[in-house]
Amino acid sequence: MKVKIKRNNNKFDKDIIRIACFVLFDALVFQEALAGINPQITSLRKITKDFQSSLIKEWTFITEKINYSPIFQIALEILKDFSSSPETENILKELSIIAIDALSSGIVLKHDFMGRIYHKLLLRTTGEYYATYYTSIPAAWLLANLIFKTPKENWQFSSIEDIKKLKIIDPACGSGTLLSASYMAIKDMYILSRPDDLNLKTLHKYFLEEIIHGWDILDYASHLTLTTLALHNYSSEFKRSNIYRLPTGVSSTGIVHLGSLSFLKTQGVLVGRGFGDSSVQKGMDTDVEVSINPPVSDVVIMNPPFSRSAKPNIKFGYSTEVVKKLMDKELIKLTQQIGMAGIGQAGLGAPFILLANKLLKPEGRIGIVIPRALLSGVSWAKIRDLLFNNYEIKYIISNFDPGDKSNGIEPWNWSEKTDLGEVLIIAEKTDKPKNKRYVAYLSLWNKPKNEVESLLISQQVINSSASLTGTILDSSWISISLNNKEVGILYKVPQEILDYNWLYPCLFANPSLNKLIIELIKLNIFPKTKLETLAKDLGTDIKQVKTYFEQSKSTTSFSLLWGHQGSMNTLYLGSSFIGYGKPKAGAKSKALFDKQKSSLLIAERPHLKTENLLCVETSQEVLATAFWEIQLQDNQLKPLLILWLNSTLGFLLYLSVSTNSMGEIFKTKKDQLKYLPIVRPESINLQKCHNLYNNIKLSTFSPFPEEFKLAYDGKGVRKIIDDFFLKELRLDLDLKPYYKMLAEEPMISLKRI
Repeated sequence: MKVKIKRNNNKFDKDIIRIACFVLFDALVFQEALAGINPQITSLRKITKDFQSSLIKEWTFITEKINYSPIFQIALEILKDFSSSPETENILKELSIIAIDALSSGIVLKHDFMGRIYHKLLLRTTGEYYATYYTSIPAAWLLANLIFKTPKENWQFSSIEDIKKLKIIDPACGSGTLLSASYMAIKDMYILSRPDDLNLKTLHKYFLEEIIHGWDILDYASHLTLTTLALHNYSSEFKRSNIYRLPTGVSSTGIVHLGSLSFLKTQGVLVGRGFGDSSVQKGMDTDVEVSINPPVSDVVIMNPPFSRSAKPNIKFGYSTEVVKKLMDKELIKLTQQIGMAGIGQAGLGAPFILLANKLLKPEGRIGIVIPRALLSGVSWAKIRDLLFNNYEIKYIISNFDPGDKSNGIEPWNWSEKTDLGEVLIIAEKTDKPKNKRYVAYLSLWNKPKNEVESLLISQQVINSSASLTGTILDSSWISISLNNKEVGILYKVPQEILDYNWLYPCLFANPSLNKLIIELIKLNIFPKTKLETLAKDLGTDIKQVKTYFEQSKSTTSFSLLWGHQGSMNTLYLGSSFIGYGKPKAGAKSKALFDKQKSSLLIAERPHLKTENLLCVETSQEVLATAFWEIQLQDNQLKPLLILWLNSTLGFLLYLSVSTNSMGEIFKTKKDQLKYLPIVRPESINLQKCHNLYNNIKLSTFSPFPEEFKLAYDGKGVRKIIDDFFLKELRLDLDLKPYYKMLAEEPMISLKRI
């Protein structure tokens, strides 16, 4: 089968120029670095005119007489393709000046300057197509230092002979930020061990030739990774590397390539283009297609692409729709072969974790930057099961920093230029009994701004984790500080309680709130049941509603509640809130409406900062775009459900089954909703419940943060509801301190601690 691939070139001209200039800059920096240690190589300072011809001559000499061909050969080919013109001369002159300044200032080595250029110039265009985001340097350093510096019995860093046994791989290496941070963490451990013969040049050679492995689907990314690593000690020569560019897309003969993910195939060693995958090695002596065997790795560290196949479909980058479908089909086949069918809804991050598991040796460690949705998302369930059963989850690091635009601090993320919430996870493959595994949760309120802060945080975490004898259930936690300011909290949780999900122990920045949530879920504080035991049907999702209906400005026979606005601030919503839908599919639309309509609605995607309620009743049965339409087995329970889900205890338990995608935005799918803990109806006087509901159903609720402030002052409708349930359930629980915590919680207030 042959597939013709057509590409729309309208948008690519500027991208190509950016890539070309970036590769040229890459080579110019390396030339200037080498000139400082090799008198045969001409410094850029000595080239003052005829830049194009001079550089062509110099780079030809380097590749033919000295080597370093992968760095200079690509740049040489690009340079020859530039037209000989004043514009070309001006570009090369400017790039040379910047390269000299960058290298002489030391910023190239100290602050991953090359990676930042890569991100600035390239990822804003090409990166968005691959859902590729640049791991921030502080996040990379925090992750790498916790991986390598957390004690491990069979890891020794006191000699090069011990270190060179390690195999470290990033199967989506991008600019090499995580591999560079790993290099520095191990180098630190080696230096701190005070070896008798400190030999950083030899260590560097082994890093490049044996220890570090990196794969990427972008040629210039793998090129940058190698250059970044080489610049750590450019006085040290090496003859080969393990940095590869792996093919992606569909070949002219119809072979489907998935980059690193092709190594999920069940065959043992993949060799040859026709059988498996060919790749282009980036080494100092060679630039040829070779077959590679994935290393049996001690560490897999990565920030995998996390795009989904939802609209817009950017799952496989620039590929045409035909190619995307073929690649999707191939990935589905591979995941089915290894018993992981259905994980595709989680995006590419899920199969990358499967790949990491395959690459990792027993007792090896995985370190990942991943969307926070992994902790509780339905589509991530099989991945959580894999890690829960086969790994000790060493650390889950949450970023509770809502950001500060004035100081350039981005919210919630660990990657730059994304508004998604992310976590750092470190896990160790183990057969240790599950009841002896503990997870250290690190909740950072102010994320580190630089490498030094990451180092200081990692040192405190490692030391404190070893000294923590109790768990969060014992109210045992330790503050993490920078410059005498508390910036986070560290606590441990028994891993065996994570069968529920991994989010609820770190729902909030405040550990006291998380402790309360764990107790509400795991202890028999009051009688509770699951929503699925009370409901006949849990409604239809927004996609279905919008597939079958469009909003109508005129009255129709289809009542719909469009959106979830802050103005919906009473338990009972009258006709003024209700709109109408125009059916798109005739009888099918009517059948959906008749089957799913309800007047009891539970929020599907609440925004905690601006919205007021999690559950409402409408004056007539409707379909809703931002709510689940709940049909109860006994409608007499409707007031109980509404009051419970708008109580503080109900609020916390609702969030505990949800997915937290970014900051104050939560999402609850039907498969999560059915497990929503509800107070047992038998434990409540339903007549009193009805009376209370009728008395307050038109009372106004403030947005969540304001409502918790009111409750702290003994005011507000939520306080009335809470007092009712505390009395009915005979709970000896003082909610006042929790009201204050919730009002100040960054996930609700969007204010920094």
